[in-house]
Amino acid sequence: RRWHKVSDAVVVAVDLKNSTQLGLNKRAASTASIYEAAIKPVTDIFLAFDASDIDIQGDGAFGIFWGSDRTERAICAGVTVKTFSAKHLVPRLTARWDTLPATGFKVGIAASSLLAKRVGVPRTMHQEEVWPGKAVNYATKAAQCADADELIVTNTVWNRIENNHYITHACGCPDGISCRMLWTPTTIDRLRDDEPDRDGHVLRSTWCDLHGPEFCEAIINGQTKREEIQELLTQGFISQSLAAK
Repeated sequence: RRWHKVSDAVVVAVDLKNSTQLGLNKRAASTASIYEAAIKPVTDIFLAFDASDIDIQGDGAFGIFWGSDRTERAICAGVTVKTFSAKHLVPRLTARWDTLPATGFKVGIAASSLLAKRVGVPRTMHQEEVWPGKAVNYATKAAQCADADELIVTNTVWNRIENNHYITHACGCPDGISCRMLWTPTTIDRLRDDEPDRDGHVLRSTWCDLHGPEFCEAIINGQTKREEIQELLTQGFISQSLAAK
């Protein structure tokens, strides 16, 4: 009956590229299996990183994170979704159906305060949570601007993670260059020209098979500095602004 306010929430929106074409000329059971293979693991990933709420929307979903470590948990969930998409989902689908269009999850992450309320017919299945506020809308638009297996964060989220070496810099695999910046500036052109969050950053890499679990755990545990990156930064060999360029 009342509106509840979440002072700061981080939203991870997931959208499946070319989803409307995946079921064309296929039996209903095949179409259902494609959606099941795609969406269920996403909800499992959100739950694994303690999403406070999950909403499934046909070919996509979004997870809402609040409370302690919300930004870190959301980032790890987003990278895990795109890793699952690139290394497991797409290879499985293309191995079974060689005529599928290019597909894969597009991921967007945004943050803001949110309002929450159940609307519809009380005490029935015809009732859903609604989440007025920028975060859900902006995360969805960021995902729409991404390509398959890309993750785009808004400027608000980037400002929170840009100094976390476990998030921003490569582990060193496979080329041995651990100082390589992983993110590239991008424009979220579905947002207004005067919106600061329009200036986003895009990630195209996935978790490393060797170092991914270690980095993910470090991020969740609140670690931000890697000795090898900090040493290079201190010596002036690299800088955040130069690496970004």
